[in-house]
Amino acid sequence: MMEYGASSDNPHSQQDGHCAEPQVQIPVARPAPIQAHPGKISGTALPFGVHLSNGVYGSARSWQLVLGGAYIITLGSLAMIPTYIEAWIIQRLFDVPLPALLLAVTGSLTGQELTFWDAVLTILPFINFILILRFSSLSGYHAAEHKTVSAIERFGNLRYEDVLEMPRVHPRCGTVLLFGLIPAMLLAVPLWQVDWMYAVLIAILGWHFRYHTGFFVQTHFTTKPPTRAQLEAGIRAGQTLLARWREDPYRKVPWLKSIWVRGIPQMIFGLYAAMHLIGIIYSHLHIWLDY
Repeated sequence: MMEYGASSDNPHSQQDGHCAEPQVQIPVARPAPIQAHPGKISGTALPFGVHLSNGVYGSARSWQLVLGGAYIITLGSLAMIPTYIEAWIIQRLFDVPLPALLLAVTGSLTGQELTFWDAVLTILPFINFILILRFSSLSGYHAAEHKTVSAIERFGNLRYEDVLEMPRVHPRCGTVLLFGLIPAMLLAVPLWQVDWMYAVLIAILGWHFRYHTGFFVQTHFTTKPPTRAQLEAGIRAGQTLLARWREDPYRKVPWLKSIWVRGIPQMIFGLYAAMHLIGIIYSHLHIWLDY
């Protein structure tokens, strides 16, 4: 916006008995108004805290984000322990070599039978993962993250009582996107080999009901009521973000820098590094079990 004002540099005035010359309008730049909060905020629950970012400023260090990615993969690997137990139980009940299939050391199943049990072995680890996630501290920090972001977006500040009253679910949580895609990844893909029409139907329904499914999973599995310490950790992350943003609310960064500030590359690196290490252990597991 531009604000206009009169010039005071004119040497002639009506007080001198002279006719006043037309005043020159000089444009004066007015800064754009500052919004109540720092734009669209992304968040990440970490093992011992919360990372919040608006793409320009962030609250966590890179090594914390790397550990966060590695922690998620570690929980996923722990989910394989009950999966092996369940596969062993299924083998005892139905005489299906699921433990061997899980270790990829057998080819005795073929056709639709193989497709069906492959789908079962894809779904079981995921179910076990979200159950383990529910009982881990990460779900409490996840809830604290959502509450903090909601309080910033609604109030522009972080009073403890206000944050406490915020909902645990958030419509922009990655859970919504994930559970919109999971039916396609876990069910539609293996079902495609049997009947492509059912596969397409499952994929469409999964995406259509992603918010319903995502909110249900957030409520019952990926978040839980945070402890006071977890909620305070979320508030500290929010206060850090707000303080840095208020120092220079007009700052812009290149989009690649914005991705880094949000912590995406660091999380991916942690995921990959932990996945690689666990993959080495997993590939030798059937050898070690022989002893």
